[in-house]
Amino acid sequence: MKNQEIDICLTSFPNLFSKYIDIEPLETTTNGYNIHVVVPESNPLSKKSFLTYKQLENQRFSTLTIEKYTISRLLLDRTRYYGYEPNIVLEHDDLQVLVSSLDNSQSICLLPIEYKDIGKSSGVKWIPLKDKYAHFSIGIALRKDFILSPDMEGFIQFIKKIDASWL
Repeated sequence: MKNQEIDICLTSFPNLFSKYIDIEPLETTTNGYNIHVVVPESNPLSKKSFLTYKQLENQRFSTLTIEKYTISRLLLDRTRYYGYEPNIVLEHDDLQVLVSSLDNSQSICLLPIEYKDIGKSSGVKWIPLKDKYAHFSIGIALRKDFILSPDMEGFIQFIKKIDASWL
């Protein structure tokens, strides 16, 4: 959007490009997603009922591409807040690649629990991340210089009224 390649999209908060983009909260049945730590069953952390960033220190991380995903930038920000650099061993855009590589790479990954049903996740545990930033709200993003047509306004109103559990 920032590069004027897209006019409108569904995205998650926070708005890292507020100079270029406005995000209006999407208040439907799907109001966001919740971050979990995906851990191979062979990792001792898999026995925990929840995890904190402090507990993730000294782990190896696989992550969605940092330049493209807020959740990956959050990993950097929060681990640095807790005084360590994450040991990132794999970055990839495909969540199935990430999840299926965890056991072989002996790494862990942060992903929305809502992704669990999308891909193969046998041999791993999805453990809630206990952190004040473990929930991301979603919204409809528009470029600030985009002129909204009546049809597009109608489309946005339609999205706001539907059951967005399919998103």
